[in-house]
Amino acid sequence: MRWAVGVAFLVLCVAVGGVAAGGAAFGRLYDNRVYPGVHIGGVDVGGLSRDSATRTLSAAYDRYLAAPLRIHHGGREWRVAPRDLGARADVGPSLDAAFSFGRGAPFLERMQRQIISLRAGVGVPEPVIAIDDARIQRWLRAAAPLVESAATRAELALQPDVGVVILPSIPGRRLDVSRSAAAIAGAIREMSAETIELAIEEIPAALDERDLASIRDEARQAIGSSVAIEAPVGGTARRWEISPTELVDLVLLHSSGTNPPNYRVEIHEERLRARLEAIAREIDTEPREPRYRRDDTRLSIIDPGRDGARVDVAASMRRVRDAIRGDQRVAQLTIDSVTRAFGESRVSIATFPDLIEDVTTTIVESTPNRAFNVALAASRFDGIIVAPGDTFSFLRAVGDISERSGYRPVPGRRTEGDGNSAMPTDRAGISQVATTLFQAIFWSGFAIAERSPHAYWISRYGTKPRGLKGLDAAVDQVYDREGRQIGAVDFAWRNTSAEPVLISVVADDTRVRVRLWGHRPDWQVRVTEPRIERVIRTGTETRFHDDTTIPRGATFWVERAEDGFDVALTRTLLRGGRVIAETRFTSTYAPSRNVVARGSDQSTATDEGMTDDRPARIAARGTADAQSLLTPIPTLVATPKPPPRTVTATRVSSPFPRSSTTPRPPATRTATARPAVARP
Repeated sequence: MRWAVGVAFLVLCVAVGGVAAGGAAFGRLYDNRVYPGVHIGGVDVGGLSRDSATRTLSAAYDRYLAAPLRIHHGGREWRVAPRDLGARADVGPSLDAAFSFGRGAPFLERMQRQIISLRAGVGVPEPVIAIDDARIQRWLRAAAPLVESAATRAELALQPDVGVVILPSIPGRRLDVSRSAAAIAGAIREMSAETIELAIEEIPAALDERDLASIRDEARQAIGSSVAIEAPVGGTARRWEISPTELVDLVLLHSSGTNPPNYRVEIHEERLRARLEAIAREIDTEPREPRYRRDDTRLSIIDPGRDGARVDVAASMRRVRDAIRGDQRVAQLTIDSVTRAFGESRVSIATFPDLIEDVTTTIVESTPNRAFNVALAASRFDGIIVAPGDTFSFLRAVGDISERSGYRPVPGRRTEGDGNSAMPTDRAGISQVATTLFQAIFWSGFAIAERSPHAYWISRYGTKPRGLKGLDAAVDQVYDREGRQIGAVDFAWRNTSAEPVLISVVADDTRVRVRLWGHRPDWQVRVTEPRIERVIRTGTETRFHDDTTIPRGATFWVERAEDGFDVALTRTLLRGGRVIAETRFTSTYAPSRNVVARGSDQSTATDEGMTDDRPARIAARGTADAQSLLTPIPTLVATPKPPPRTVTATRVSSPFPRSSTTPRPPATRTATARPAVARP
């Protein structure tokens, strides 16, 4: 028994000694190396010296730190190595742990660890990767402009072909640097090869489609359908429409300029005004003043006239604005009545108490057609009232002077070199009416705004006491082949007194009589005798020409021989013995010849030209030549009459506009208007 115990003990001692000897030998074998089976983060460093283990482990981590990370957002991707973001691997502590494994512990524990590492392997803590957060954030901020965008607010617009359009809002994008940096740092620490998604924060727009719903509906209401504009015109209902396309030009979407903006629907005032003013031009009419006949005892009505009409554009604009904004898509224009200045309730015979002037010229030896023309022209302005300060235009009052207006052809004369030719004209006799009126105005002392002499002197206009040589006035209108007026010579005068003047014109087969009624002006008229110079003698031969406008066998004096000459006379106005105005009137006349028209079935006239009533020169319409025929207007200061009258005329408006361009020289100014004459 004791022998058995001893043998066992001996065997145990031999075994322990063998293990100890083996452990000592194992330790000596790996004295400066890592025990087998030890690995760091998947890198086997067993059996390696410290230097070799360092190189092996560092190489493994360097490969990761140099391999680019994939950072992604939307359709964009960046590749950047962790090393470039400041990442570093600290392998020292891990190597220390690897070398210390199986060393420094009690013998049996060391032996146990060595056996475990040999059989299963042992891992020690991996190296720590140092992260440079500041560097990662700098890289992210540099990349931020490529991914960030500002929010775009919804917009409201009006487009002609589409109408109201809402441009949708777009959210903004902002890079969340902190979250993105944390994601990158975590991936590096884990040595992950997965794609890293940047963290993006969405920024809502300051104004989105829902915020514009109300103003969109209001704008759609404004331009969604046509707006009708209605007005009664001359007893007929008129209608104009503003289409939705036109409304797009009239309606504005006004933005407050704030962020976010406040929209409001407005109307383009100038465009709406222009549209209504265009309509107003179709409606507006000036009043036609009444015409009266005054004789020695009473005042009677010739034509009652009519009130005018004028669109109140401002009030109409308010109505159209309401129609555009509202459901009722019809607006009624506001039309005001323009009252006649001299309606029957405003005048009486006491308004025109005095016969200011009375002038008569003879029309003996006129053909029936010429006498008809004289009477027709006289009837066109008989009974017209000229308000204080207004300018009377003969051509405006008489209107178109042609066969279209009822005038009849009369034999006339044309000068061509040394020969004459007779031809019919539809304006013969009109200037006699103008001359008779001119003489009445001249002797009354009213201002002459425009006057032209005839081409040659007509003796019947020089019958005294009112007809002096040089006191005539020619008027004319010239038309092209299409009937458009291309030239005109007018006679015009201005009422320079403080009271209205009534023109009374009577024409019969023997005479033209013009009377001016009103309050006699408080000035006196003094006229010099005509001064005649540069006389050009004419011949006495009589020339005959056939004309179809007079009966066969009858004759008509188209022109009587008169010398040519220059004439000047001066009209002076005085008040209380003091000169208040002085004007010199000059005229130049070419010599005329004896020309007689004979009634015939065939005319020998072949061309159109001057007649006995044609002016010395015709100015083209719209040119300065017409102004060269003006006679200067004296400045007259009328002293108003005392008020004791039964009826006074209140001036509201007049059919004859005031002359705003006619010069008014001082009382001492002397002026001359000398028209050019083409001498035969």
